[in-house]
Amino acid sequence: MNRTLFLFLIVLVASVAQAASPPRYRVIKVQTTLNTGALPEDSTSANDYYVTIGRLNGLKTGTLLNVYRDKQIDDETGGETISARVFVGQLRAIQIQDKFCVSRVVNLAGSADPLRERDAVLVGDYVLPVFVMQGEQLFAKGSGTLLPGAIKHLEEAATFVRSNNPSRAIIEGHTDNDGSPTFNLKLSELRAAAVRDYLISQSKIDPRILYPVGCGESRPIAPNDTQQGQAMNRRFEIILER
Repeated sequence: MNRTLFLFLIVLVASVAQAASPPRYRVIKVQTTLNTGALPEDSTSANDYYVTIGRLNGLKTGTLLNVYRDKQIDDETGGETISARVFVGQLRAIQIQDKFCVSRVVNLAGSADPLRERDAVLVGDYVLPVFVMQGEQLFAKGSGTLLPGAIKHLEEAATFVRSNNPSRAIIEGHTDNDGSPTFNLKLSELRAAAVRDYLISQSKIDPRILYPVGCGESRPIAPNDTQQGQAMNRRFEIILER
């Protein structure tokens, strides 16, 4: 085999391996924390998970991690396959090492999520660091104007973004189901834009990395049939991508 062909094969193999590589931060192992005795009602929440993000990636103890799963949707009209990102739930980093962390389930996707498949985090799911703020900390009910007390929470969000130096920071606004879906979607869009504007004008975050998205009531993380659940669903998430 001549040298040129040999080098070509090396490049080809490396390219295939890179193309087939999974997302950067992945769930790679389950650490069962159950002791002997009766299983809790939701045994999946009693597991911890090893994730390939750690101290070298800027991760700190207590950081929330959004968990996602790729889902393939068949197009029955055109024969194509569409790839969709499914929100699974959230983990919290509890033990940090240089290249990985051990994390624990905080919550799982709400039952209203149309793409939800299973109430469990699975090996192979991938994660993105996220900063969560409750809506009441930033806005009055039904309003898109920031409250004076929102500054503290927005500065914490700005510190989170700066310390992780992401290529993109997606600002997602979420509501409960009080009101019409159309109103809630528009309100979440206005609020996400207001958060972005503050981070640009007051916190001097690069506007090129900030992407506001209104999700309305479409992505609950708790049932909307209790006040506690509704409060959890009225939130903002700043999701970092690298």
